[in-house]
Amino acid sequence: HHLTKTKFDDNIISLDIDSILIINDMDKKGLSSVKVKGEETAYIIFTSGSTGTPKAVQVRHKNFIDCINSLTYINSFNKDDTVVQMTRCSFDIHVQEILGTLLVGGTLIMLHPGGTIDFYYLSEVLQNKQITNLHT
Repeated sequence: HHLTKTKFDDNIISLDIDSILIINDMDKKGLSSVKVKGEETAYIIFTSGSTGTPKAVQVRHKNFIDCINSLTYINSFNKDDTVVQMTRCSFDIHVQEILGTLLVGGTLIMLHPGGTIDFYYLSEVLQNKQITNLHT
């Protein structure tokens, strides 16, 4: 998103695959000492801009975790679910689909590009992977 790039240009770190592989070779306990506070920003999502300019909304770690806890409490999804990731990344529900599923120990199925509009492919995935949860 252009507004994000402009506003956060100096604060965003980009890693290439070689850097990631080097980081993966680091001591596994290196990240265990990282402490994240609930009031710190977990991610930023933009509003649709239906009333004008899209606005950045900061979702805090505590709010995200509380949301996931609430969804598991009401049994919206759990570790036994197989979730298909259908939502575009421009919608906030995609964070729940991906991170929420992984946090509760569920199985996440990623579709190939264009998979949400290829109905033959999608029906095969839904049946063969025994999908128990999807957002449309």
